[in-house]
Amino acid sequence: MDNQRPGLHPYLRAFGLGVVAGLRSITAPAVATLGAGHGAGRTLALVAAGELIADKLPAAPSRLAPAPLVLRIASGGYAGSTMVARHGGARRTGVLLGALGAVAGALGGFYARRAAVDRLGLPEVAVALAEDVLAVGGALAICGPPTRPSDRDG
Repeated sequence: MDNQRPGLHPYLRAFGLGVVAGLRSITAPAVATLGAGHGAGRTLALVAAGELIADKLPAAPSRLAPAPLVLRIASGGYAGSTMVARHGGARRTGVLLGALGAVAGALGGFYARRAAVDRLGLPEVAVALAEDVLAVGGALAICGPPTRPSDRDG
């Protein structure tokens, strides 16, 4: 595994991306895929932008409902696997850590958002926007800047 790079160990990065997936399901795989230089990253980034908008709509389901929670767990697993593979680690470990991080992020994000709105009286949309910043900023901090095709080609 690539231990020459400074910063977090790839397994901690995988767990962190899982936490991001628990907050915003598509943000983690979008940033991880962009960071790995995959072409699908752009498409995922567009879907992630749509998710940031859809999250503010009244009809948005709870992140703890079965379907959204399963999506977050799968998303965290994928992002964790992508991150670990980028550094030469075991993909299965990345999947597990990303999935566990997604559960932690979904539960933590849900209860933190409820507390901010119910106990502190903050507007729901303001808390959701702060969560967006945390998710996107966290994913970028964990993954580093996206790789451009020209950077990989030499």
